[in-house]
Amino acid sequence: MTRHTRPFRGTAAAVVLLGGLIGPLAACGGDGETGGAGEGTSAQDAPTDAPLERFCELANDSSWMTEVADGDYAGMADALHAYVAELEELGTPADIPADAREGFVILNDAVARITAEGLEKVDNSADLDGADPFGIDLTAEQQDKINAYNVYQAEACAD
Repeated sequence: MTRHTRPFRGTAAAVVLLGGLIGPLAACGGDGETGGAGEGTSAQDAPTDAPLERFCELANDSSWMTEVADGDYAGMADALHAYVAELEELGTPADIPADAREGFVILNDAVARITAEGLEKVDNSADLDGADPFGIDLTAEQQDKINAYNVYQAEACAD
């Protein structure tokens, strides 16, 4: 079994969403229904008082994807969902702007819906031709809020 030391080829654009790369997810337009993490949970319930240092440590941590075997899409989806659950448990710092906080919620709720099948489509497709392999539709306003979150994270967590 080959261990990954980097994300799957196509999955890098789709999964490293939390590091500022939105990939196919943000390219999707639609009605904006993102849903929650599967069992009625939502990043909306995440705390709003996370210590900045811990937030940055977790938000910038990509180790969750290094222990997944090449081609193990279910393992990648599980690792991604566990990572999002950690982010939701920690929450955001108190000083996060409202639009960035909304972006955190939208992004984490959307990422929680990513499936192994969607990851496989992304990894095995040279060109998705604008198609959303995850079935997640985001409005332009939601994409703007995700971008606001990514800007906040990049600025607040700059080394």
